[in-house]
Amino acid sequence: MSNYSKASIGKLNNLEQHVFAPEGLPMKLVGKAFLGDLVNLTSMEVSLNKDVPNTGVNFFHSHKNNEELYIFLSEHGGTRVKKIFIT
Repeated sequence: MSNYSKASIGKLNNLEQHVFAPEGLPMKLVGKAFLGDLVNLTSMEVSLNKDVPNTGVNFFHSHKNNEELYIFLSEHGGTRVKKIFIT
């Protein structure tokens, strides 16, 4: 048994091939890939998201036990944390 895992999700510009559609919820997020199951994470969750320009995730959520990290791979992007929009 090794002390690392690796996986491939394909090219980032093809991320829309991944769809997050939680059972029992009326939502479907195209371009969202969770990596936890792919690499057997045990104490954190990582997801990659591809949003169409001038759009975003249409739901607000919060975490009580985990931090959330955003990395924008273009010069345009931002997120709202509570009432503050961060670019």
